[in-house]
Amino acid sequence: MSAPESYRRVAAFVREHPWAILPETLATIVEVVRLRVAGTPLSDADIRTRLVAQPARVEHPAAPAGIAVIPVFGVMGHRMGMMTEISGGTSTERVQAEVRKAAADPAIGAIALDIDSPGGSVFGVAELADTVFEARQQKPVVAIANARMASAAYWIGSQATELIVTPSGEVGSIGVLAIHEDVSRAAEEDGLKVTYITSRSAPRKTDGNPFEPLSDQARAMLQGRVDTYEDLFTAAIARGRKMPQRRIQGQFGAGLMIGAEEAVELGMADRVEPMETALARLATQLSDRRGGRSMTGQAAATPRVTVELLEPDQEGRCPEGYEKGEDGKCHLAKTDSQEPGDPKAIAAACVDAGFPEAAKELIGLPMSQVEAQLKERQRVKAAADAKAAEVRQLCAMATVPEIAGDLIAGDLKAALTRLKARLASTEIDTAQRGDGVDRSRPALNTTEIYRERNARPAMKGA
Repeated sequence: MSAPESYRRVAAFVREHPWAILPETLATIVEVVRLRVAGTPLSDADIRTRLVAQPARVEHPAAPAGIAVIPVFGVMGHRMGMMTEISGGTSTERVQAEVRKAAADPAIGAIALDIDSPGGSVFGVAELADTVFEARQQKPVVAIANARMASAAYWIGSQATELIVTPSGEVGSIGVLAIHEDVSRAAEEDGLKVTYITSRSAPRKTDGNPFEPLSDQARAMLQGRVDTYEDLFTAAIARGRKMPQRRIQGQFGAGLMIGAEEAVELGMADRVEPMETALARLATQLSDRRGGRSMTGQAAATPRVTVELLEPDQEGRCPEGYEKGEDGKCHLAKTDSQEPGDPKAIAAACVDAGFPEAAKELIGLPMSQVEAQLKERQRVKAAADAKAAEVRQLCAMATVPEIAGDLIAGDLKAALTRLKARLASTEIDTAQRGDGVDRSRPALNTTEIYRERNARPAMKGA
């Protein structure tokens, strides 16, 4: 296959698929592909320079004993093939295999992802993210932005136990994009007119093709695709960073890259640290942990115990960090090997959950327990709100809406007093059904009832 023909296939891939990548990098890929399709000679070194603005990274810092350092460099793709060769990029399949191997290796105590990538194709990224998240359940996984962790690369890095940014590094570009090239005019100038013939059951099979302007229907289709992948992207970040998805969608840069210090302030990263320092610290923590100390370097201590009871979910399951007791309730586990959560993260989680006042009570607990208790508070509040709505509806149907507030507040005595007064005020209306009052209308309050009666002539014999 000739080089131009190979690049035509790459061009089709670029046009037809969503990307989680820096926009400028995608623009460069489009430019390179267009030049090669046109037959412009470009060496692999020229292409690599255009894409990464520096020689391809082939080395990373030496790994301390017991730590697997896995590089994630350049443009990311599912099965890179030619793109790997020309850009120094990374195959997500290759990284996935290396992470699984390290997670299963008993000689490896921790995994470090050395990331310097503008992102790449969305294909294979969700699967790799799941693999990284699963690995962190077995041993510490540290992702290091050294120095650029953009888009798909951040999707992956956010699944680590800890996310570090080097002092000059950046993270972000959260979001997904797709491109559409309308080459119909160029084809016409070349004397070409392309017509697609589709089978009868696939009238939309050619939506978004490059030989005609993008229709509103095709644009909506492409928009739906990128939005679907963004939902996967932000949901994964929410899982990995342990925070609500809406916070990521509203406070994580809106698609922009964020510098190291600001990333930590926003909760996008955990600390700012050079790569070598991070690896040395990880090696020390690993040694301490194997020696019976915590990952913070402090002697292991009995975790704080909080006596809390939660209700199991509809399927009878208890939240993480809780155990079902003989009474059927979910009891907070009396021992928990997790470290206390970061106070700032706990405070932010409380604000996001709608219970800012809970931070004082929950600071000091592991993050899993914080999340479980906040979820339980949300469940209780939702149930109470639903019950209150039902009470208001029933009171309105019974034409006694004024007692709803007392019933909701649990003040039965006050509600009974109001109800007696309401019954007394409508006693005449109950006894006399032939007074001419139109009861097809909504129920009247006490004042309206007396006004209605006084406006009508008295009945005979009254």
